[in-house]
Amino acid sequence: MRRQIIGLLVASAMAPYAMVFIVLGLEPVLQIDLLSIELTGPLDLYKFVLLATVVAASLGPLIALLAGLVVWGLNALGWKTPWVIVLSGSLFGLCVNGALFGGLALSSAPQLAAYACYVAAGTLAGAICGWIYWRIAIRRTPEAGHAIAEP
Repeated sequence: MRRQIIGLLVASAMAPYAMVFIVLGLEPVLQIDLLSIELTGPLDLYKFVLLATVVAASLGPLIALLAGLVVWGLNALGWKTPWVIVLSGSLFGLCVNGALFGGLALSSAPQLAAYACYVAAGTLAGAICGWIYWRIAIRRTPEAGHAIAEP
């Protein structure tokens, strides 16, 4: 149970950082301004850290609570395979970002592209966080699982 709680907290804390990092990576590819953060040098990445920290502080408890309900449901059903956890994480990210950004006025093509980018980034960030949760909470290290083990 301790590993599941730690995995849930780590994945929930990682979610906003993954989301903002993915959106920052998609901005130059899609050539749209999503976060209004201009990156001119390596020190400008601190803007990313600040934005992700604000999102984590404001939405972190809600994300952890909702993710806890998802984890509880998966444990109740006995679904502990990595693909189920990653898929549920991606669906969770899709639903959370769809709800968060669903109030955007989608009257033009750039706004629709921005909404699609947010939802896609949330889906990918959810999958990453699902894998992080599975890695911490469910995957067990074998008894002799050391980097330098004698055969």
